[in-house]
Amino acid sequence: VTTAFRNQWNSVTVPYKTEALGTELKFGVSQNSNDYLSLGLQITNDIAGDSKLGKTQILPLLAFHKSVSNEKDAYLSLGFMGGAVQQRFDQTKLKFDDQFVNGAYSATNPTHDVFDKTNETYWDAGVGMKYSSEFGYDNRFYFGAAYFHFTQPKVAFEQTNDIRLNKKVVLNAGLSSATSETDRVILYLDYFRQGGNGQAQGGAMYK
Repeated sequence: VTTAFRNQWNSVTVPYKTEALGTELKFGVSQNSNDYLSLGLQITNDIAGDSKLGKTQILPLLAFHKSVSNEKDAYLSLGFMGGAVQQRFDQTKLKFDDQFVNGAYSATNPTHDVFDKTNETYWDAGVGMKYSSEFGYDNRFYFGAAYFHFTQPKVAFEQTNDIRLNKKVVLNAGLSSATSETDRVILYLDYFRQGGNGQAQGGAMYK
């Protein structure tokens, strides 16, 4: 079970908040096999800005982990995650140009910006694969790839607007190496690519 809470950009009028909860449980396939299944659930909730633009994701997870060696702890894993995403905003919190009269704003001033719909639900999915193994004395590594939003769901509040969520590709790798019987160094590297934009991040931890 993992959980996270993030509160950022407090200098703006309304800080951006993210809440997340993830769970995963594994089950053996059979007594004569080291293969196993994972069932999980990922829930995230974002709230952003004056309009309280929010997005809630409820994404079940299913993964199969295939043992590929009888001599060492090596697995090839394939996972699928998909579910519903609900997004919304509060139009009463927004201010529009035509509500400013002679330079003064009033919420009672009428506006031509009227929204027929302030919430939208769509379906999203992702798939990923990972290989993990060990070498030497208590050293482990993994590398993997994932493909998100491959259905490119429509995300506009008005479905007549063909605005779609860009596909995202993720590559990752990691190494956990023992430096003594009780200590180890952990390294990781991730790369994201979506909509023509790329981001790389890495980290290290001494345990």
